[in-house]
Amino acid sequence: MSELDYKALTYGLNNLASACYANAKAHGFTEYGDMLRSGAFEFTDTDKLMYEGNLLMLVVGELSEAHEQLRHGRQMTERYYSEGSKPEGAPSELADVIIRVLDICGAYGIDIEAVVAEKMRYNAGRPFLHNKKF
Repeated sequence: MSELDYKALTYGLNNLASACYANAKAHGFTEYGDMLRSGAFEFTDTDKLMYEGNLLMLVVGELSEAHEQLRHGRQMTERYYSEGSKPEGAPSELADVIIRVLDICGAYGIDIEAVVAEKMRYNAGRPFLHNKKF
């Protein structure tokens, strides 16, 4: 793929990241992180590490929830709805993974479009199975 193709494939991720962060903020989930990033309060390096580590572990938690769907006999593509019309199933949990990752990108101003395009370019040049056994 050409450079233009990689950029086209990632177009819109930054807007989606901003929307994910805005939704988290509107629901009160960003207050501590906003204070941490603003520098308005004194936080220790341990405070920062704990907070940012927790953000990453929330992503892992969503992956675990997708895995639990499979362990309970659901199919990878199966979607269903619980009481209150809440979307459930592995696809819904995978959506939560993306939402959490993009929320982090929005919160920290990460240009996820550029980073994904860069990684896709790099990965395209890697050898088959990255010279590893399957």
